[in-house]
Amino acid sequence: MRLCLNWTASTRLAALTLLAAASLAAHADEKQKPWESEPPSYIFEDRLRLQVAVWNTNINTIVRADPTATQGGVGTTLVGETDLGLKPKKVTPDFELTFFPGQRQMLRLGGFSSERDGQARLTSRVQFHNDLFNTGETVKSQVDINMVGLTYGYRLLKGRWYDLVPTLRVQVATFTTNLQGSVTNTVRKADTITLPLPMVGAEGRLQIYKKLNFTGRYQWVSATVVDTSGLVREWQAGLLYQVRRNIGIEAAYRGYSIHVDSKSTDHPGTLDMKYAGWQLGFRASL
Repeated sequence: MRLCLNWTASTRLAALTLLAAASLAAHADEKQKPWESEPPSYIFEDRLRLQVAVWNTNINTIVRADPTATQGGVGTTLVGETDLGLKPKKVTPDFELTFFPGQRQMLRLGGFSSERDGQARLTSRVQFHNDLFNTGETVKSQVDINMVGLTYGYRLLKGRWYDLVPTLRVQVATFTTNLQGSVTNTVRKADTITLPLPMVGAEGRLQIYKKLNFTGRYQWVSATVVDTSGLVREWQAGLLYQVRRNIGIEAAYRGYSIHVDSKSTDHPGTLDMKYAGWQLGFRASL
């Protein structure tokens, strides 16, 4: 099973929701009420928060597809960006929809998608799965990742100046790789692996100056499902500026690393990918 996310439609819907939230935010009253002991928090989150972001990533890819058990041996380790012509940079839209059903409860729906293909002339012979490609052969490659997940968080610490939220994310990830040649006329079906990834982590915020906040997040999972193991890490650190109590702009440096090691009889091999780069996001709270 391969997951496909319509990121263009999702981004348009998120943008429309963001504009609606901005209209409501324009009427928000940020002044201290006579009966309040202190001014309200600069961040207002009642029931819903939407964040739309653009992530400019640098990508490093290492892939190896071993022959099946009947063939034996080990495949050739390839660097995707140099050996296969995959683009080393990609601008990716990203969105998150966060619900607050209670004072401290949090639910978030989000996803991540990266689909790339490339073309290159091989400088040496390559064993990829059960296929052998010759030196000088032009090959076309494909490396796709699609993820979607639901995160639950509990605000362990919650104050005007800070909050700390331990999290648990249930995520489904689909990894797809393929290599096809022009000289050997190799036409092969893509190798696809789908894994459930229950990730644990934490995120938080600390106000450092009036409407300026430091934000941080870390998610991690290491798991083995049957004959396939995976290790995924996600982290980001940035600054959030509250334009109004309902509207914020966040600039963050984000990293994402993935390691998959498969010993299955059908698709043995490994996949290592690292994403890192700056992300600019706009958030609205209702």
